[in-house]
Amino acid sequence: MPANFAIITFRNTGPIKTWSAMRAANVHNARTKPLAHAIAGAPPPEHMIGTGDLVADVQRHLRGVKIDPDRLRKNGVIAYEAILSASAEFFDEGTAQERAGRLTAWKAAQREGALKRYGA
Repeated sequence: MPANFAIITFRNTGPIKTWSAMRAANVHNARTKPLAHAIAGAPPPEHMIGTGDLVADVQRHLRGVKIDPDRLRKNGVIAYEAILSASAEFFDEGTAQERAGRLTAWKAAQREGALKRYGA
């Protein structure tokens, strides 16, 4: 088996600074509108932390740490968007059962690593 790599990519347009940008990121990530660059028939994206409603999740978190989401500093950073992936071969090699087991283990490791590095 060739070397496989875990990949974390951050949004190349910089941090998310407005709730409307957060809503747009949610629409894009949840694939609620067709995307020309999305692979047809690919499994839907999964949110490994939160409910999948980014605005509600972030606002709930902010309130939990006693920050009013409606009173954030103008042009302040609300969030950074990260996408977790791996080498294509990682997802393609082996039997269906081997791929499913590897994917389950990979998701658990990525979630644990993200929580350890960035916090809940």
